[in-house]
Amino acid sequence: MTTATTVTWNPLNSPSVASEICAKAADMQAQGKTDNVPVDTYPNGEGNPPAIVVRQWTTLADAQEWIDFVAQYNPQSAVINS
Repeated sequence: MTTATTVTWNPLNSPSVASEICAKAADMQAQGKTDNVPVDTYPNGEGNPPAIVVRQWTTLADAQEWIDFVAQYNPQSAVINS
């Protein structure tokens, strides 16, 4: 993997939204775009917002596809790491 994204969720997602996000990540893994191993960090303790999620992507285009996808769920921030 060569490119990472960081998405910050505050507030946290509902279970149904989290399920949709996980399904998209699994689909992108099946396409070889990610290893689908998110690194979740909760600075205020597990389960307390914000949730900061870092994922690895094969290409910059794959990372951008992810950022574009999660934007519909209104994360606090979603960036491609330089």
